[in-house]
Amino acid sequence: MKISFWRTMAVLTCLLVGLYIFNPLGVPSHDPRLRLLGGSTFSIKSTSMAPSLQPGDYILVNAASYAFGEPVDGEVVVFRPPSDPAQIYIKRIAGRPGDRLRITAGKLFVNDREVVQPYLDARQNQREDSRRIQEQVVPAGQYFMLGDNRDNSLDSRYFGYVPRANLIGRAAYVWYAKDTGRIGPLH
Repeated sequence: MKISFWRTMAVLTCLLVGLYIFNPLGVPSHDPRLRLLGGSTFSIKSTSMAPSLQPGDYILVNAASYAFGEPVDGEVVVFRPPSDPAQIYIKRIAGRPGDRLRITAGKLFVNDREVVQPYLDARQNQREDSRRIQEQVVPAGQYFMLGDNRDNSLDSRYFGYVPRANLIGRAAYVWYAKDTGRIGPLH
């Protein structure tokens, strides 16, 4: 029996539409690349993650990473902020559910241990209000996000905790940067 090309295409289309609607990875996005392929590219538009990411950089985001695992402290994450879910932000995870965190004199402490932050630029983060936050406990199912450029970052200090359901994926790789020496895995 010969299967027609159009019948094969119809079955394939139904399969892809079903996967898109079912959204097996649970990605909080309507982007078919994220829902069907488990990843996508994003461009960096601001300096909130400098020096790690610069305006004009392009990154690969792994949406499947959080479908099968939990976010890790220090990972760079793409997410929808609770204050404006139509937007997509990129920040670093500073606190996970149950963590006690504070910033004192520009140093991040999680569960009373200072977090080594080699990705910060010592010349940045000079404003006093970006150098401290009172101790707080991250609620269950929520994450505390910080930009690497603390003086120029709209992050959890301003919009609050980010629900787990708002996480789109882990920023895994810089695939284009004006400074080609920065192309590679994101840390």
